[in-house]
Amino acid sequence: MAWSGPVTAPAAPRPSTAFDARDILGLYVIGGYREPRAWSPTLTQNGIKGIALSAEWTALEAKTGKRDWSALDVDVRQVARAGRRVGLRLQAGISTPEWVYARGARRFTFEDRNPYHAEGGGGARRRNQTLGQTLTLPVPWDEAFLSAWEAFVAAAGAHYAQERAIAMVHVTGPNKHSAEMILPRQPEDRERWRSLGYTPDKLIGAWKRCIDAYARAFPQAALVLNLAPAIFDDEVVEQVVAYGVERYGQRLFLQNNILLGDNGSRQRADWKILERYRDVTSIGFQRQLLRLNRQGVQGEEKTVLRRENFEKMFEEGLRRGARYFEIGADEARDFPDLVDRFARKLPR
Repeated sequence: MAWSGPVTAPAAPRPSTAFDARDILGLYVIGGYREPRAWSPTLTQNGIKGIALSAEWTALEAKTGKRDWSALDVDVRQVARAGRRVGLRLQAGISTPEWVYARGARRFTFEDRNPYHAEGGGGARRRNQTLGQTLTLPVPWDEAFLSAWEAFVAAAGAHYAQERAIAMVHVTGPNKHSAEMILPRQPEDRERWRSLGYTPDKLIGAWKRCIDAYARAFPQAALVLNLAPAIFDDEVVEQVVAYGVERYGQRLFLQNNILLGDNGSRQRADWKILERYRDVTSIGFQRQLLRLNRQGVQGEEKTVLRRENFEKMFEEGLRRGARYFEIGADEARDFPDLVDRFARKLPR
């Protein structure tokens, strides 16, 4: 969905807090929820800085106060032993455990209409293959949700306090499927948000609390905001970014997750935000898949198109001021020469 809402926030300020990002920036392979065998071969590959790992709240704390970090520990330690860095996403949204609602958090129920969330062929069903399903997430500014989430983030920080491999933590909480700031925003969703008392200040306040919670819990790590439209085009994202940069300076990174080699005439408000802040703090991009299988492209033609998109995606990101990228394990494996070349081109 295109996002081209108004961007009238003041010019980006100079950061008030310096942060040494030199040992953090680079190319991260998207590990996500995949088994280590999908990404572990890249740990010895030239040009790879680290792995971007994800874990769901409902898997880590299925029962209140009973947290199980064991599965995530295995992945984090494997990356650390290889001398690489971790970008960590802890997911709330549709991954919020049921006990949070039992404690009084209000629910927001919606139908997933994202066509990219259709089931894919082959392999296990993925977390975001929910097209047509009715899903639930907590109302972002609900106090029962926010207090439970802050406690969980604090516990995660305490558990990984001695793990220096964790270089970035993606600020999450008021999300839907992923770390992106997007929430359900179909016309009927917007009506329901209004009925629940939505105001920009309430959503901005929730994001401020989550940024601060991560900053306290992971004092040595960069804080990453994955920019995307929230609910309305009412400058919530701009105000959240302004708060984060003013409070945490160069420690707050800004990221967009849908960069292609050819973006056509696509115009996005978050790209304008990145442009405004590119000389203030570190910005990065996650590549978007071409989804060629759905277009019936196979064989050598598919390889050629994937390589072309991968190369141009790097060039476009660098043109836009990127200092780090998140890339797929398949691209890293199939095009190691491009990985090595563009890792060397990244500004330090």
